[in-house]
Amino acid sequence: MRDAYYKCVYLNEDKINAAIQLMTFFAEHLCTMTQKIIDAETEDSTAIIVTARKYILDHISEEIRLPETAKQINRSPGYLSRNFERITGETFTAYVQQARIENVQHLLLHSTMSITEIAFKCGFNSISQFNRTFRKYNDCTPRKFRMKYQQ
Repeated sequence: MRDAYYKCVYLNEDKINAAIQLMTFFAEHLCTMTQKIIDAETEDSTAIIVTARKYILDHISEEIRLPETAKQINRSPGYLSRNFERITGETFTAYVQQARIENVQHLLLHSTMSITEIAFKCGFNSISQFNRTFRKYNDCTPRKFRMKYQQ
């Protein structure tokens, strides 16, 4: 161990300060580049989520699944799911349900279609699923909603 100690290269104060300046420069550069990468990924993710939301709204009457939506925007389901929740604050499934319910509300108030017709037109596969989801978001049945808010 003594031999190793004596073989160590000694750096004078100027060389140590130069090394510290060099490491500081690289650390600052790394931070700047990392932030640029994060900003670019956020912009890309936001654009992808906007595209996904448009796809959902354009296909609201169809069965909408995460894998098919991800395929439409050329991303993996995992990527879409993570970024969807990170950017919108809600899961993909919750967003689809909310979009369907908003469409239902509009049709309940501005059409003469039956509630069953509206449910199927907005992409619900069963009346019980529709009623459960509608009640979750509105605290009332579709019929009561229509009677309360229709003009």
